[in-house]
Amino acid sequence: MRLAFAHAALLGALALIAVPLLIHLISRRLARPLRFAALEFVLLSTRRRARRVQLRQLLLLLLRMALIAALALAVAGPQLVARDAPPAAAAPAQVTFCLDGSASMQARPDGATTLFEQARDRIEARLRELEPTVQVALYLAAAEVRPLVEPATLDRGAVLRALAAARPSLETSDLGQCLARAGGAGPGGEDAGRRVVVAVTDGAAHAWPAVAAAGAAGELELVRVPSAAAPQLDNRALFDLSVQPSGEAAAQSYDVAFAMRRYGGAVAAGESRAEVTLRVDQRPVSRVTALLAPDAAVHKRFMQVPIGQPPGSKVTIAVGSDGDDFALDDQVLAPLELPRAVRALVVDGDPQTVRYRDEVFYLERALEAGAPGGSALQSKVVLAESVTAQEVRDADVVILANVESLAAEIARTLVERVQAGAGLLITAGDKIDPEFYAGALADVLPAPIRGAKSMVPLHDPAAREELALEVTAIDHPLFASLGPSEGHGLARVRSHTVLLVDPGARGERIDLARFGNGAPALIERRVEAGRVLLLCTSIDRDWSDLAIRPGFVPLVQQTVRYLADALDVPRPRQHLVGARVVLSAPRGGRQVVVTKPSAAEVALPVQDEAPVEFTGTDELGLYQVAVDLGAGAARELAGQRFAVAIDPRESDTALIDRELLAGRLPAGVALTASESGPRRERPLWGWALIALALLFALEAVVTWRG
Repeated sequence: MRLAFAHAALLGALALIAVPLLIHLISRRLARPLRFAALEFVLLSTRRRARRVQLRQLLLLLLRMALIAALALAVAGPQLVARDAPPAAAAPAQVTFCLDGSASMQARPDGATTLFEQARDRIEARLRELEPTVQVALYLAAAEVRPLVEPATLDRGAVLRALAAARPSLETSDLGQCLARAGGAGPGGEDAGRRVVVAVTDGAAHAWPAVAAAGAAGELELVRVPSAAAPQLDNRALFDLSVQPSGEAAAQSYDVAFAMRRYGGAVAAGESRAEVTLRVDQRPVSRVTALLAPDAAVHKRFMQVPIGQPPGSKVTIAVGSDGDDFALDDQVLAPLELPRAVRALVVDGDPQTVRYRDEVFYLERALEAGAPGGSALQSKVVLAESVTAQEVRDADVVILANVESLAAEIARTLVERVQAGAGLLITAGDKIDPEFYAGALADVLPAPIRGAKSMVPLHDPAAREELALEVTAIDHPLFASLGPSEGHGLARVRSHTVLLVDPGARGERIDLARFGNGAPALIERRVEAGRVLLLCTSIDRDWSDLAIRPGFVPLVQQTVRYLADALDVPRPRQHLVGARVVLSAPRGGRQVVVTKPSAAEVALPVQDEAPVEFTGTDELGLYQVAVDLGAGAARELAGQRFAVAIDPRESDTALIDRELLAGRLPAGVALTASESGPRRERPLWGWALIALALLFALEAVVTWRG
């Protein structure tokens, strides 16, 4: 049994008991003695009466100080709190506390303290009730069970220090695993006496997995914060944020969709109104009102949101709602990189006076076609004999369309530009000179060119064999984002003439597509910081019908963006706390540096350009990614940025009932009590008011008699 106060903060009013004392001390009169012979007999007779007056004044002072103290205690709401011990139960030899450290424990139902802080206070209060001979162990339940005090100990100071240092996580918790481990925390084996496991949690059902863990036998006492009788928390959560280009590509606008769900709303009648704000780089852009029925979800969309940033900029899209008791799920983030403009230099190796017969006619049309949200493609067509070195230097991608040869200076500039990071696409045709490519462009050519081969049989020139096109690297970025219709369109491509290359590999050669006879159709090679593609058929209709197939336009656009390293490859940009994030290691990088939302940096070494795995997703917010190129040089990887949010299960405040909990406990663990027993509270504020009335009466009597 202990004394508690409903409003402990109001006990500060006890300091007012000093007011009567100060008034008494200030009002005392210090008279100067003056002896007068005629009054000696009067003073002698009143000394006894003066002592009685001083005694009465002291009594009045004490009564008035007690009046103020009684009033302060009555307002603070004193009460006696006691718990009944479980009936017919021996004192435990060991008590193990399982402290729920999941994200949901950071809710603030009272707006001040978190559930985790209240749980620590409950454990601390329980520790003081235990006998000194009871051994104590302490665990923190999160995604993985973390022992704070193990093995069990008699040192209460060590337990209190570990409890004070405990912090909640942003992960989900598994209290079943915590109970299973706590069952074997005692040093004395199964004969060590009665063991009790005390789980202090918010009572959410998601903390108890459906599959029970195996553990040692023991007794479970469930302590729920803020109290066993508290209703389910009414919580609103945002999730499923998506950002997609809208139909207005020129306006660079995006559609932002999200979902919002209300949990625990059954405790409150009617709909809940939430104001949701869309922000672009912390700047409010739009607002919408969501009406949420109890335990229901709504889907909303911000249409054609203008970004207002230049091409190539990086922005952060944030959707947030007005706050509630659980703030961790009130905002979701999504990184967005605006497509940058890609400059393509098209070198026409076979110009024609009839426009549709020109070598680059279909290629030009494909580059001019718009794609919502895609990189702006700026193409310039020049003749092979008139191209300049400056035009090559200014281009992000150079396309040699059936080009016979280039001037020596242009060829050297092209090789240097590719090695520095530009892209090169070579398409076949009847003008190709294998000797020129084997000489001037040998350092960047994906494979040695042998010459063209027609599928026309020698014995029957009228007959012509056609070869199909087969994509062999279906997961390559060139094909990964093509839709089903474009993929089927490429499968129907037929070629009657192909460019033959040597089968031996040159450098880092990758065959992305093949013809029906097994000959390479599309070959890739990486040259230092650049990329080179060799298409072993024509880009017009002379050798194949690729230019009129449905997949031609997206394939050309994807190819140019890929060569310029401006291809937006679909990949997860939003992850949950604790997730493993795979980051692409750029060529030439020594280590990938990830900056967390708290500005902490994590450096990850790069080995042979293999993907880098980052596991430190233990903070909510936006993670920045950069690559260390050595010699003090670094480059930000805007396309690798990602956001981390809490697991949606932590937003679900549904409580677990006793019957369901019994089926999810580890084997051998029995639920013996909820709390320590029935909680008994005896309010004392009524007695304080009675004492206040009696003190008023006594003060009046003493004053009247005086």
